[in-house]
Amino acid sequence: MGHVHALRLGLTDPRFAASAVPGAVTAKPEARADLARALGATAGSGNGGGSALAVEALADHVAEAIEAGGRALHRPDLGTLVATVPSDPQARNEARQAVAAVDDEAVRLRTAVKSRDGFFTTYCISPYSRYIARWCARRGLTPNQVTTASLLVAVIAAGCAATGTRAGFVAAGLLLLFSFVLDCTDGQLARYS
Repeated sequence: MGHVHALRLGLTDPRFAASAVPGAVTAKPEARADLARALGATAGSGNGGGSALAVEALADHVAEAIEAGGRALHRPDLGTLVATVPSDPQARNEARQAVAAVDDEAVRLRTAVKSRDGFFTTYCISPYSRYIARWCARRGLTPNQVTTASLLVAVIAAGCAATGTRAGFVAAGLLLLFSFVLDCTDGQLARYS
């Protein structure tokens, strides 16, 4: 049981060949052989009573077998998100309550920003550009429209710089900064949406 954003964050990152969150594991084509070996090793093991592993624990055992086989397994930090495999009705109820308590809007805003970005972008642009992305999403703008707006602002900045005046250069600098903000916003809008 888990929050949908936990599964998306944990299982759809294209940078990693294999990923896992509690109760789920995924493998891209280059890691499928490792997944098949792990499934074969896990299917042959029992839980001491001669029966197969419990379905609830299968994904976690497969993930451990993939790591034991030497494949690096990405396990993302889920933060406030919930991903768990409850073993009894009380744990299941607690998991449901934890999933319901997650603030979806805050999670979408947090995950709209790349976790690994440059210093300037991380500390000077992303703290507010995510809110611009949310504003654009609420108005039905697409990432391509935001990219086009960024290009237009950059062209206007070039025109200001072409005047050769101090005011033109200052305006060009400010417009180029705004163009960069829009350029960051288009990717955040795509991830937010």
